[in-house]
Amino acid sequence: MKNNKLMFMLLMKWFAESIYFLEIIFITATSVLLLANNILNVSTKTIHIVALVLLVVYVCIGLLLANRKNKFTMSVNYFKLIGALAYIVLITTLKGIVFDILTHPLVTLAIALPYVVAIALRNFSKGQINKIIFDDRHNANIRGRFDAVDNIKESMRSSIASSISHEFKGLTEIRDEKFRQDTEGNVAGMFKVLLKSGFWGLKHIPLTKVTLTFNLE
Repeated sequence: MKNNKLMFMLLMKWFAESIYFLEIIFITATSVLLLANNILNVSTKTIHIVALVLLVVYVCIGLLLANRKNKFTMSVNYFKLIGALAYIVLITTLKGIVFDILTHPLVTLAIALPYVVAIALRNFSKGQINKIIFDDRHNANIRGRFDAVDNIKESMRSSIASSISHEFKGLTEIRDEKFRQDTEGNVAGMFKVLLKSGFWGLKHIPLTKVTLTFNLE
């Protein structure tokens, strides 16, 4: 039963994040377009040319970085920027009534409404996923050797692993994503909790992220 609910919540999360991604692109592009065209009185032709040039430049930069660095990973924000520029290029090629309809404030508001729904669904699904995979009765208790960074990370991973409910202990994997330690002994680590295997043959499916902070002293 919990497995079915988890899969359903994962599907809801993916759907919400997809809508959120597309809505961010639409809202960003439309805001820039309305600001430039309606307030600053920049012509659509000029906006089109500038957006097209920026789009080509950013795509080329991304390709160059990807080719030069073997482990280079594109940021989600990069794709949001590319998507927004592409949308501006596309919409500024439309003339007359189609352009007026798509840039009308009421139409813009109607198209942007799913953004709010996507945020609500994403937050709800994330909360439900955490409830499913974690044991509510468990409190984070970090124990181990703190004489080296690797030992600290391992202790934090063990703490997260012990808080996972028994139904998913053998089905999940914990990977460290970010780690920070300052001179005052403050430690912060962000970890990904992954599902080793799921539906459709997918493996290492991201479930949630966990951040742990504590002081070594």
